[in-house]
Amino acid sequence: MRPRQSSQGSEDDGSLPVFISPSELKYYADEISSHKQVVTIYNPYSYTLKYKVLCTAPRKYHVIESEGLIKSHCRIDVVIRHKEPVEGATVDKFQIQLFDHGSSTIRGHKQVISQVLSGRPQMSVPEAPMQQLPPPDKREMFQSLIKQQIVVVQEELTHLFYLWLQFVELHYFYPLGRWTVPRYLRTYILPYIRNLWWLMFWD
Repeated sequence: MRPRQSSQGSEDDGSLPVFISPSELKYYADEISSHKQVVTIYNPYSYTLKYKVLCTAPRKYHVIESEGLIKSHCRIDVVIRHKEPVEGATVDKFQIQLFDHGSSTIRGHKQVISQVLSGRPQMSVPEAPMQQLPPPDKREMFQSLIKQQIVVVQEELTHLFYLWLQFVELHYFYPLGRWTVPRYLRTYILPYIRNLWWLMFWD
């Protein structure tokens, strides 16, 4: 059973989404290497599809493999060569149609715009190559490690101090019914001890 299809990715609501790249072909009159473009048609579905390429000006183009089959989860590259790349020519259109294998009913289609531009394509600025970062300073690494260990020791000592307060509260103040001192210790003394540790090791 085939999955339910959505209309996203196709021009007609309710049709099979068509996935192609690119959606626009740009031929440059003065750049011979641009007179041949490639359109990739994808089949992300779990069954084989048949494709067909149509054009509004078929005499101006030579399409290699204008129709064929695309296996499940595969793609195919369609080479489209412009025979008459004249500057200022009209904008042409290609249409990629998809069919079920063995059927003549169109399941989905999508258009590709083709135009001829003047001059040559602008060269993109090359990106700087990736380079290795300088090794970290050993002194900084050592200091960072020491600070991490200090934080661990500080947390352990603070926890032990808190346990000591609980011990004093349960064995000395609880039998006497005197709760104000341990609460005062927890509220003021404990934060003071914690801040003191920070000042001693970080400053």
